[in-house]
Amino acid sequence: MLPIKNTNDQSGCNPVSSNCVIWQGPDIPCIQLCHGDSISDVTAKLATELCEVLNLLDLTQYDISCFSPVCPAFTDFSDLVQFIINKLCELEACCNQQPATPPGCPDCILNIATCFQYINELGDKITTMQLDDYVTAIGNKVCTLEAALTALQATVANHEARITYIENNCCDNGGGGVSLTIPDSCLDPTLSNIPIDDFVEDLEFAFCQLQNATGTPSVIQSNITPDCFPPSQGQLPPALDPANAGNPVDGFAFANFATMAGSLGNAWAMICDLYLAVQDIKNNCCSVGCNDIDFTYQSVTFNDPNILVSTIGNIPSGFNQCGTGSQVTIIDAYGTTANATWTYDITGNPVSIPLPLTLSNSIKYNLSFNACITNGTETCYQNHFQVVNGNITCASLALAIGDNTDGTATISFTMPIAANNINYNLTATAGNGVVFTTSGSTQGVPIIWNTGAFLGAPGNTSVTVVLQLDQNGYALSCSTNGLITRI
Repeated sequence: MLPIKNTNDQSGCNPVSSNCVIWQGPDIPCIQLCHGDSISDVTAKLATELCEVLNLLDLTQYDISCFSPVCPAFTDFSDLVQFIINKLCELEACCNQQPATPPGCPDCILNIATCFQYINELGDKITTMQLDDYVTAIGNKVCTLEAALTALQATVANHEARITYIENNCCDNGGGGVSLTIPDSCLDPTLSNIPIDDFVEDLEFAFCQLQNATGTPSVIQSNITPDCFPPSQGQLPPALDPANAGNPVDGFAFANFATMAGSLGNAWAMICDLYLAVQDIKNNCCSVGCNDIDFTYQSVTFNDPNILVSTIGNIPSGFNQCGTGSQVTIIDAYGTTANATWTYDITGNPVSIPLPLTLSNSIKYNLSFNACITNGTETCYQNHFQVVNGNITCASLALAIGDNTDGTATISFTMPIAANNINYNLTATAGNGVVFTTSGSTQGVPIIWNTGAFLGAPGNTSVTVVLQLDQNGYALSCSTNGLITRI
């Protein structure tokens, strides 16, 4: 809860969380209240007891349907108790030689409220009682609640006094109390005189971030010991650096694996040793030649008017691309050859090679790559052969079907200009089974073909056209669909 002053004016107070205020009074067993509980716990327990009292005082909890209608109706719990007392007095008069009460209540069984129900020694749940027993139980309960309520009111009053004292004296420089602050913090260097509750909250947030990034202590502990040199074996790894041959790695000690700092120090000692050893190998061991070159042609494609080549690999230190560049030989469908120079990129980025203008438009191109790599003394070549699709494609042919609305169709396409004629064959097949074909050759002119009639009567049918090209042995097949009508 947020404490306030008696004036109910919060503008001049320094808020204190009720979780920070401790109950200094004695233990109160009946409500399980202990010395040292926070005011939040004390208030919650008192409120719970008060709610139970209010529940018992709720008239709707009690069933008096066995009685004649009560008039006037009960307005509060005291009316109910007085009513019960009156009925008990009537019973008392009956038992003192007064005329007997007609059969029925008060010698009757009543359903009892939930709070009066209990489990008997046989394990049965008791939900009914004799009226006189029920009234006696209610009276006893009321007396108990009255005593508890009186004690509760006294406790609440005591709490109010204590809270008022806290408001006036705790954590308020103006009230003469002690204000707990942190002068400064690395968590936020811009702040100073940080209230203790704000500091604790910031500290918890920072700690959780750190633990999420580094792992819990148990996870760290399980990962700071190397699997390749278990400390239990008690053996230090020998140094790889020739300058320390025969000696353990400088500064390397298994005892340091108990902490992350020690493990990191050991790791750096090993890294430095490995670095020096590898440097020694590079300087003194093993000559590097063409066999050590890792060069791979990852992909080769044609993107008119360029050839795209992507390479990956690893070139040893000291080797570079030849000063004249690398070569690629390109052969079109008619056997015409052209050479181009290109610069490889072993990171996988595509390199664009323009198609030489001396070559013809072709369905396919033959490519012969020859990557040149040298260290000034030795020259190495990485060769690669591949056939790629050319610039004569189904898209470039623009094959189309025109509906003449008289049952016939106009088929058209445009052949790219080539060095020699390209043979073509057209087949038009209708859904009703009618087929027309034509063939010819062209060196780059539009072809328009008017078919015969697919339909002899009004109606429509689907037509599929297949175009097949033959360019000096290289084949290409394209198709398209259309709807033919006859009006």
